[in-house]
Amino acid sequence: MSKVAIPFIFLFLFSCEFEQNKSISPIENFSFQSGFFNMNTQVEYFDNEEYLCIADYHTHKKIAIHELNNPDSVLFVDLNEITNLGEKILAYEVQSLDTIMVLTTYSNNLYFINRNGEIWKQVDFNPYLEEEGGFELFKCETPFQFNDSTLIFSLEYLVQNLPANSRGDLDVFYQKYYEAPTLFKVDNIYADTLSCAFGLPGLYTNFSANKSVPLEAKKFTFFEDKIIFNSSYSDSLYIINPNSFEIERKIAIHSDYSELLIQPITTNDLQTKPELLNENFKSNGKIRTVLYDKIHGFYSVLAMHKPSGEHFPWSIIKLDSTFNKVDEIKMDESKYLSLARSVNNGILISNYYETLNDTDHFEKNTFTLFQYE
Repeated sequence: MSKVAIPFIFLFLFSCEFEQNKSISPIENFSFQSGFFNMNTQVEYFDNEEYLCIADYHTHKKIAIHELNNPDSVLFVDLNEITNLGEKILAYEVQSLDTIMVLTTYSNNLYFINRNGEIWKQVDFNPYLEEEGGFELFKCETPFQFNDSTLIFSLEYLVQNLPANSRGDLDVFYQKYYEAPTLFKVDNIYADTLSCAFGLPGLYTNFSANKSVPLEAKKFTFFEDKIIFNSSYSDSLYIINPNSFEIERKIAIHSDYSELLIQPITTNDLQTKPELLNENFKSNGKIRTVLYDKIHGFYSVLAMHKPSGEHFPWSIIKLDSTFNKVDEIKMDESKYLSLARSVNNGILISNYYETLNDTDHFEKNTFTLFQYE
């Protein structure tokens, strides 16, 4: 299965700024009547079709699966059978309508359900994780299925790994945190005994000092033959071999509108001025995510810039197949969120602000399809 995952009505006139740069154009607007609004969206490919999936884990406890070419068509997958077990859901993947994988938080369990929400398989990853210590599985950007039988998860190192008398020492914790692996791969998820591998120890030492606190969700995006990692604390993309987990290439990304990295706070700051953590995220631009147009063979880097009032300016940096910058398009942040998904016909971008005054705004999910000219 080839997929791109995981982290938004009518055709409109461009702003003056857009008129100066027409390298991307709006083609069509989509309104997905999910019965709820949620930014937890991903594009899935199965049965030779594209689907936009929108999930609500807390209130509605369901996944809405929309055919991309027929937004009025929707299948709801109930998640109550999992949440009734006391589990909290973190992420999901739809391999087919009767093979939906759901990852839970804290417990490191993976559930397989069908379109009716019925559990038909459960995998407990804890025995495999314990070979390297205590970890919590997290989703990646796309979010954890690499191909039909291979899953790759982000890892969070747990303080329980430390001796009891060291657990309050942040310097000790982050030293071990930096040394710990950051990826966990399962090559044969449907086998009775799993083949697992850990990788990428010391990832953050590529751009961050040991006594800094690089708190963020780890952003690994999967492509057919590579993994791309990006961080708010680095202005570069890191190209990772999915088999060896080695960093094969580092690519600096430059924007016309801001620098693309923030400075991490220190362990001392975290203890004495914890408010700096959020303040730093507003101090500069950063790379948000990476998309790939597999039909035309280029990448789109979504870059956030320093906040301006209530909105966050952002742009799309277009890279060719060898990661050379060929264009940068400043988007209208008064209309569009920097929430985008690559689809066969272009890029779906959330037009959240355009539909904010609609009476049914919080009952639907709306997007504009863009194409490069």
